Amino acid sequence: MIGLRTRWIWLGVWFLGQAWASPLMRHPEVSFGSNPIRSISDTVEVGEALPVLTVPAGQHFVITAFMENVESLQIRVDGVVKLDEWALSQPYFTKGYSRISIESGSVIAVENTGRNGPDAKRFYMQGYFTAENSSHRYWNGLAVGTDLTVVFPNSESVSFMVRTIVLGSSQCAVYIDGTMVLDIGFLQNTENAFGNRRGTLLVPPASTLQVASPVGANCEYYVEGEYILP
Repeated sequence: MIGLRTRWIWLGVWFLGQAWASPLMRHPEVSFGSNPIRSISDTVEVGEALPVLTVPAGQHFVITAFMENVESLQIRVDGVVKLDEWALSQPYFTKGYSRISIESGSVIAVENTGRNGPDAKRFYMQGYFTAENSSHRYWNGLAVGTDLTVVFPNSESVSFMVRTIVLGSSQCAVYIDGTMVLDIGFLQNTENAFGNRRGTLLVPPASTLQVASPVGANCEYYVEGEYILP
């Protein structure tokens, strides 16, 4: 007869085996009748915005990684730049950590700006489909000087958890409602929590996340995270 303790040990081993049995377990469980993972590799000519994916109705596409050889490419969604050259050239995007949710019906295109020469540039993009109404959000922009620049106001009734903050200058700081929460220098080391999607900075309802430089520098920023659903 198998004892109670033995049964619990066996069940624990079984559950661990199930958790690592599928390469999809790190992504949300989805059931669209097909593999939700997509990977795209292609070349883009100078001045071209190459359409690479149209997000199906009822789904979101979550970009988890983007790779390029030089800083020349940017991502457009429905013709609007959503991730610029600076952001996509950061090592963060090569690690597979990003969670960039693109809405249903959107057309994703990769543009070659010609920044690093007139030749075609190759890219690699990967991600997965999930049900629409994703809790993920991201912002990519520029804060100029000492004035506080609004990254996003939390107008929802639940807190937003910032997982990633990547800044273009070591002279930039992060604020919530005008109070500094991440000082100059906190994010210089790329192995910090926010550079590896391990941050858990909470932005409460009705609060605002901001970026500025106390010394007047320009601050390019990429911020990503998710709403904490009840």
